[in-house]
Amino acid sequence: MKTMLRENAQKLILFPVTVNGVALGLLVLAPFVGVRSPLTAVQMLWLNLVVVPLGVLALAADLPRPHVQTTVLSLVKHFFVTGFLYLIFLAWLLHNMQRGGIGDYDLSRFFTIFAMLHLWNLFNIRCWGPADSNFSSHRKSGMFLFITFVMFLGQAGVTQWGGPLFRAVPLAAADWVKITVATSVVLWMGELWRLSLRMSLQEGKRSADSD
Repeated sequence: MKTMLRENAQKLILFPVTVNGVALGLLVLAPFVGVRSPLTAVQMLWLNLVVVPLGVLALAADLPRPHVQTTVLSLVKHFFVTGFLYLIFLAWLLHNMQRGGIGDYDLSRFFTIFAMLHLWNLFNIRCWGPADSNFSSHRKSGMFLFITFVMFLGQAGVTQWGGPLFRAVPLAAADWVKITVATSVVLWMGELWRLSLRMSLQEGKRSADSD
């Protein structure tokens, strides 16, 4: 029980720390690529008052997994690896947008990409710790999926109808499809990593049995 509670507490901490850590890193790196404020104060309020609490709620509502051993070190490694990769990608994206002349539509796309990356990362945090898959039968949690879908609808609503308050410009349907599919790479990379871990564990068990 203590292990399960510790794991859940660590996951609840990991999501908001990742969102805000990457946002802070962007504020530092953005001027070096020629963009003064990739995320506005209102957008950060949206992320911290709506996206982060809903993400934490989704993780809290997920089905518990018994006999999971995790460490603070693995949490720190996940944060730094994920945060570093996100920062590199988002800084590169800003740099390429700036080269072509960045406008409100581009910044609206960037805001949506930022939010969608963290939305997909929820699925990786959900399976953080064991070599588990989001698609295994015991990982099916209707409440988790419902809350993440609500998060997606909320982000879509803010992007399409947030207007000047959120510095949002409605995106074309084609861009929504591209952003959703492209950012889902976060999930598939996590699944491939966990698959490699499962294969390694199975190989280790077979080696131990043969000995």
